[in-house]
Amino acid sequence: MKISDLVQNLPTFLKELNISIDFDEETLKRSQPYLSYTILMEKISSLFSSFHSHDEHYETLYVLEGECQYKVDDKTYNIKKGDMAITFPNQMHQIISTTPSKRIVTMFVPKFLNRFNTEITNFDTVFNLMKEKEIFVISFSQNEMEKIENLLLRMCKTINSKNFGDDLQYTLSFFRVMLLISDHVLNKTNLNDKNYESNTIIKSTIEYINRNFKEKITIEELAKEIAISPSYLSHVFKENTGVSVLQFIIKKRLSHAKKMLLEGKSIMEASIESGFKDYSSFFRSFKKEFLITPKDYIKSSSLSYID
Repeated sequence: MKISDLVQNLPTFLKELNISIDFDEETLKRSQPYLSYTILMEKISSLFSSFHSHDEHYETLYVLEGECQYKVDDKTYNIKKGDMAITFPNQMHQIISTTPSKRIVTMFVPKFLNRFNTEITNFDTVFNLMKEKEIFVISFSQNEMEKIENLLLRMCKTINSKNFGDDLQYTLSFFRVMLLISDHVLNKTNLNDKNYESNTIIKSTIEYINRNFKEKITIEELAKEIAISPSYLSHVFKENTGVSVLQFIIKKRLSHAKKMLLEGKSIMEASIESGFKDYSSFFRSFKKEFLITPKDYIKSSSLSYID
């Protein structure tokens, strides 16, 4: 189900279930292009939804009062006051009310979440970590509960408002909620945001180089592929591997060239097919890396096979 379809059909759906919400239909009409919306659902005594998924947005469900059962994929969670269920795009899930409850639901598309990503604070990193670690329910501490409930209730209030500044208040509250979620997840998993993000960047960079080392690779196109700045990529890669991106590319090409030389390829063939555009640069790089010329390397390798 798309978020636009869900938003448009929400009033009818809730009326059929006899659920009251602090959300008016005019707001639904004004929520184009359906980047994010938040509703307060009250007087829910019995609600059984079939397994379903949302094909383009995240959903968070925070329990203010009562209890309900949250099923996601093959897992079942009993959630209560202070718990938040988090559903990812295209993830099969189901909500079953077990007691009268009151909850706040927020739905948002990834581009709304990502609009304020920075090199230091990247929400994709946190949500990817949550999915990888299968963190689908968060149980907040008492201190966290007070903060997040105030923010969620403010979101419910401001999304209906036409007052000057309330649209920005909604957005600010939304991102403060995302920061609280992020802090909780990173502390719970004992993983540092920067370390996890760095590992992801290194992995993506090396995978790209392994696929494309025979072609010309620039730091700019590499950074664009990973969606970070060239300077940040250079910094993270050197800090974690001890070599620059360019040095790593050259090492990869030289390693491939050595393999080709051992397979009987000529020096020129090995040079070109490993991504070097001219023989002189290949010769200099090879001798600097292995302290031997390509020709002498072939000779020494042949002697070692004879021995």
